[in-house]
Amino acid sequence: MLTLGVGAELMVSAQAPQVREVVEEILSAARPRQYPQLPRLVPAGWTWLGTPAEQPALGYAGVDAGSRPIFVALKDQGGATQCWLFPGDPSRGDPLPELIEALRQRVPVASTTPAPAGLVGLTAPPIPDSLVEDVITATARTVSPANRSAVGDMFLTQVKFKAAQTIQNAQDHTRAVAYLDTWATVRGGPLVVARTVLEDLCRWDPTVTAYLQDWPLRMRAILIHAAEQPGTFWDQIP
Repeated sequence: MLTLGVGAELMVSAQAPQVREVVEEILSAARPRQYPQLPRLVPAGWTWLGTPAEQPALGYAGVDAGSRPIFVALKDQGGATQCWLFPGDPSRGDPLPELIEALRQRVPVASTTPAPAGLVGLTAPPIPDSLVEDVITATARTVSPANRSAVGDMFLTQVKFKAAQTIQNAQDHTRAVAYLDTWATVRGGPLVVARTVLEDLCRWDPTVTAYLQDWPLRMRAILIHAAEQPGTFWDQIP
């Protein structure tokens, strides 16, 4: 788990869905989507380490124009929204002043106070149970056991490759291969194994946790995009 440092707590005079939408608009304006199916703000893997009474209901991750990761937590306060913002990697600089200023220009921000370190722990990103079926449906293919297996295996291959590449870039090829060998022994369906891969990667180096929050939905978007291209595995998927 990656425990986040000092952030900011805002009281915004708008409901949580609108605040989430505005934050995504800000991030998208600064850094346009690479794929139409990949939002700039994605559901994050996280745990609340503060007092239970203050626990937010929703947690999202995104990156700003400088590729600096940001965590956003939201809690409805009866017509207003309590909003927490945290840098995912303080070593890259603080992205919050620019984000807060952009928020103020779009929605009424009643107050802004520092949020102490240690309120949020980032964990491996969630993988929706419906991800494989969502991909098949989005590409107008038949949702069948064979297609679920083929698409699930391709999703898992992407996750393993990206994870091994991350380890190799930081350490060496031998270490990456060792992890691949370990992941080959994990029992379960593609999504079960993919979750294990992401959890292992976060344990291997917690600092990467902030950077892989969009991986599941990124792989989903890549698979959907590939269906429009000739010469891919989709040619064999009815």
